[in-house]
Amino acid sequence: MTDRTVYVGNVAPDIDEQTMHALFAHCGTVRQIRIAGDPTYNARFAFVEFTEPAMAHTAIMLNGLQMMERTLRVAMAKSPINNPTGVVDAATGA
Repeated sequence: MTDRTVYVGNVAPDIDEQTMHALFAHCGTVRQIRIAGDPTYNARFAFVEFTEPAMAHTAIMLNGLQMMERTLRVAMAKSPINNPTGVVDAATGA
């Protein structure tokens, strides 16, 4: 599953899952998104999982994109998304 997941660093604290989904949906079908880190901190990080590995590779092209005065770092994730209770699956809404 790590071949379908990207890590997104330097995420602004006021970015939410819907905003991330809108950005990464242009790369392909997003299966789920998890934003991590304390929202009171200046920067957080996220994981975006796609349905196909090629979509994740397309998403890497967004590395360096400016979003809310931040330069996003986008790279292949080193581990898959863990789906703890309360995290919504973007594909199913569950």
